[in-house]
Amino acid sequence: RERMNELFSEGQRFADLIRWRSFDRMITTKWIPEGVNFWESLYQLYDPDIKADGTPDAVVSGKDQSKYLRPYSRNLESSNELREGYNWHEAYYLYPIGISDILTASADRNLENSNIYQNINWPLKAGGHAEK
Repeated sequence: RERMNELFSEGQRFADLIRWRSFDRMITTKWIPEGVNFWESLYQLYDPDIKADGTPDAVVSGKDQSKYLRPYSRNLESSNELREGYNWHEAYYLYPIGISDILTASADRNLENSNIYQNINWPLKAGGHAEK
């Protein structure tokens, strides 16, 4: 807690969360960011013509999803891959090593003969996604 308070807004928090493996729960359960508690009374302060009822043309997430606003869960954004929440892969704890770096470490520029190995759960092809 002390480190979190002292280094607030200095870009150190994410490194701490990685070091402490704090994202493990997101491997099995997606995290859905939520905002203000909108549906208990706040929505009554706004213009009644604003679509806020969870219909496809609504400008905010529906009341049936949560009492808090979910900025990525609007009904208009059905193709949004973050609509159902963020997930995490074990591979994200280590960054992938660039394929060009692996090739440079090889005498004959062959991936199989390189002195550098790709981090676990990352593929040996450029632009690949985490495997696990």
